[in-house]
Amino acid sequence: MIGIITYINVLERTKEIGILKSLGLPNKYIKLIFYLESLIILLISFIISIIITLLISIPVNNILTNITGLDNILILNINNILILFSISILISLLGTFIPVKRISKLKIIDIIRST
Repeated sequence: MIGIITYINVLERTKEIGILKSLGLPNKYIKLIFYLESLIILLISFIISIIITLLISIPVNNILTNITGLDNILILNINNILILFSISILISLLGTFIPVKRISKLKIIDIIRST
């Protein structure tokens, strides 16, 4: 989803990219803008998902304890959170790579003509 969101942002912001390029901003800084944007989206979504998971785990553990008799079946410890965060960052960067690669191929004159 982050790749799709970044790709849509690139399509919608071509005029902005053209202005930044015409002002002389190097491609690496434009790429950095989109990488940071995807990382911010990743952090916000990751924090929200951890909070929701922790809130859902309380009633699910109570229901499963009543059914099975086992305690704390659904546990989210710090090791799991760190592994999930690492995988999320990797997927985010891979999903952002293709749209950002497209940015570097855009020429200023083509951007200005299309908008």
